[in-house]
Amino acid sequence: MSPADLSKSAGKMTLYEFDPLEDFRWARFSERHPNASVFHSQAWLRALHNAYGYQLIALSTTPPENELDNGIVFCFIRSRLTGDRLVSLPFSDHCEPLLDDQTHLDWLLSRLKDARRRETRYIEIRPMTSRLAGPPGFSEAGEFRLHRIRLASSADSMFRCFSKNIRRNIRRAERYLLRYETGTSEKLLDHFCVLQALTRKRHLLPPQPLIWFRSLVNCMGSRIAIRVAYMNDTPVAGILTLRHTGVMVYKYGGYDTRYRDCGGMAFLLWRTIQEACHDGLREFDLGRSDCGDAGLIRFKDGWGGAGSTIRYWSCGGHRFGGTASRRMARWMRHAVPYLPDRLVAAAGGLLYRHVG
Repeated sequence: MSPADLSKSAGKMTLYEFDPLEDFRWARFSERHPNASVFHSQAWLRALHNAYGYQLIALSTTPPENELDNGIVFCFIRSRLTGDRLVSLPFSDHCEPLLDDQTHLDWLLSRLKDARRRETRYIEIRPMTSRLAGPPGFSEAGEFRLHRIRLASSADSMFRCFSKNIRRNIRRAERYLLRYETGTSEKLLDHFCVLQALTRKRHLLPPQPLIWFRSLVNCMGSRIAIRVAYMNDTPVAGILTLRHTGVMVYKYGGYDTRYRDCGGMAFLLWRTIQEACHDGLREFDLGRSDCGDAGLIRFKDGWGGAGSTIRYWSCGGHRFGGTASRRMARWMRHAVPYLPDRLVAAAGGLLYRHVG
């Protein structure tokens, strides 16, 4: 189809807005679309809504009486602190617009800007692939590295592809006889949150509030697992993983530096890879990393996966300028060293819903 034909077709399209939590077409669509991830799932959307009160908005050119064949989902974040805005999606490493055509995406976003300009002038999208370039009127809002590992039928065959350092840490964990537990019990959640808070503090950031992790456990069901490594009865490392139609996702993690030498994080990721291979999953998504975090990128490179660059795109502005999350994170890093742990945790509970 020529550009002229595309323009003509776009002119005949209609934009439909609906609630993806109430319209079960979205649940079916997010399960079958090849570019959908766990961050499109109705379970993840419900966790965002329950924990932070965000209004969910989905947009499509598909009429309400038909099954969806395209769509993009946003959270509407109301905040006097960081400005009202639409984000696709908060706390999600990536959220690919599920439209197969760049022209249709440009048209949809243009109509969205017109329809929503009285409520918000800031919109952010977080695509995973580069096939959808920055749409007209949008500028780059952030650049990250994303690591994904293609899983084999046998985890043992993958072990040889890991870096020497990763293999050494896994063997070290075996020598330390680390114990492994997985599930969503209250005990595992508590131990994970303590480890995650320690790690966030080292990064000069408050921990995500407990209500967020409880919401994930309550909404994600069998899609979520908390995995903790123990030395005797002491939790030394913990990760939280999600899964969606053949893909395992590493979302959150933390460890106690007093036990860094026992290889707890490598041990947990290795056990996760073994389970994912056993269950026939095809990919392990290690999540995004800030481009300036060379240590984390080097660690993820060591697992033998493919690293790619992902870019977020934004339109408009708010009182902080740039993306709200980056500005808020900068402020937090200045404040956290001077606050007691109790106030740091309270700050996280108050501020994260504004960050998105």
